[in-house]
Amino acid sequence: MAEAVLGWLRTVAAYLIFMTAVLQILPENQYRKYLQFFLGIVMILVLARPLLQISHLEETLEKTLDQLTLEEEVKAMENGYMAMEGYQETYLYHAYEKEIEMQIRMYLEELGISGTSVNVKLDQKEGVEVERISICGEADGDGSDQQEREKKKRLQESAKEELSRVYQVEPEHIIVEIRE
Repeated sequence: MAEAVLGWLRTVAAYLIFMTAVLQILPENQYRKYLQFFLGIVMILVLARPLLQISHLEETLEKTLDQLTLEEEVKAMENGYMAMEGYQETYLYHAYEKEIEMQIRMYLEELGISGTSVNVKLDQKEGVEVERISICGEADGDGSDQQEREKKKRLQESAKEELSRVYQVEPEHIIVEIRE
């Protein structure tokens, strides 16, 4: 019993020396009062340790602290997973947009429209649907006479109709501009 009391007194003395040294090293600033508060709470725990051991509250406190720590770690992992899932979803939408743009470029080249700039916007609210398609390209040919202009207009209408059908987009949400 005497050894337990002597060990407890050593722990209290060592903590008091540590606390005094930390407070002496710390400059006078606004955070000093918070550190003093924290060190005071730890001092209370050091002083109360023999009582906690006798009443077995120390084990209960350790279990509670372990449980709370574990719960916080689980919450942090869930938040990290949700953030990662959001990044993954954004990446997939972006990749899907790029794939659709590439398919449209290939289709337009088959029609004879080259040098195309394609921009696809997806509607992410209800699944993955194409919301808007913007196309800017050049028709093969010089475009100087009436016949070439009519061909260009037919190409625009044909492209618009086909893209509307394939991607289930309203024709007014498809912009096709063919330069000469």
